[in-house]
Amino acid sequence: MTKEDFKAWREHVGFNRKQACDALGLGRNTPQRYEDGKANIPLYVALACGALAHGLSPWTKNDSGRPGKADRETVTLSVTPATVARFKALGDNWRPIMADVLEHADNK
Repeated sequence: MTKEDFKAWREHVGFNRKQACDALGLGRNTPQRYEDGKANIPLYVALACGALAHGLSPWTKNDSGRPGKADRETVTLSVTPATVARFKALGDNWRPIMADVLEHADNK
């Protein structure tokens, strides 16, 4: 994810920098550093941005029967009504895709 991609994502989901911090669990100045190109954007942040853009919530073991990252902490996500509508349009098709993404991220 490039600095331009990050800013475009933030604007697409309708977040200001503080909302991006809250949604992604980042430090207060981190989005600015990403957008200025002063910090590299880690894969897990890019994946979280994709999940938020599609209205996905944090994964839990109830989704596939396996323990996951959500077992270690709870994260609250805020999404726009448009994002919720896009997510609902996917139906259950997002579940296997997200499982593949998480498995790939865990193997990095």
